[in-house]
Amino acid sequence: MISPTQEDRHSYTYISDWMIHEAYPGHHLDFSCNNAFAPLIRMLGVAYETVEGWAIYCEEIMLHQGFFKDPLKAQQLISGLQVARAMNLMIDIQLHCKQRSMADASKMLMNVLATGEEGAKAAILGNTTTPVYPLSYFVGKLLIEDLRQEVEEKMGNKFSLKFFHDTILRSGDLPYFLLKEYFENKINNL
Repeated sequence: MISPTQEDRHSYTYISDWMIHEAYPGHHLDFSCNNAFAPLIRMLGVAYETVEGWAIYCEEIMLHQGFFKDPLKAQQLISGLQVARAMNLMIDIQLHCKQRSMADASKMLMNVLATGEEGAKAAILGNTTTPVYPLSYFVGKLLIEDLRQEVEEKMGNKFSLKFFHDTILRSGDLPYFLLKEYFENKINNL
């Protein structure tokens, strides 16, 4: 599966994945924790790579933790969504560097991702009205994965997913370079 079809979007797997992304442990939990633990940081703004990266990271971590009834179907869905997000990232860069026209980008989405014409036009409009936002999904997930690996290596046997996740959720969605410093301080104060 490259991109979810209408039928896929009504499946339990897709709905479960969407709830992970948007609600728990994704955006809703993230924003609730920010309000509770870092409201001042949140008022100053957010780093979208941390916000969207967290939600995408959650989709995968829930898959690896055995949340889905049908892990194979969930893996196919999540992989397809990642391909679509990567394609949106590429199109976003090409549009804003004037390497691709909106019409050409729309055709590309329809051909490669089997997106309908209206869906493709809506995606392109979104890309043009929120430049670099599509980057935040895929790049953010990769940054969080890199950070997790780095923290695991530094902490060794003391590392736990609970520590890693709680620290991110209490960070206030800091930009990556500040999130790394935040982790350094937390690790040094253990």
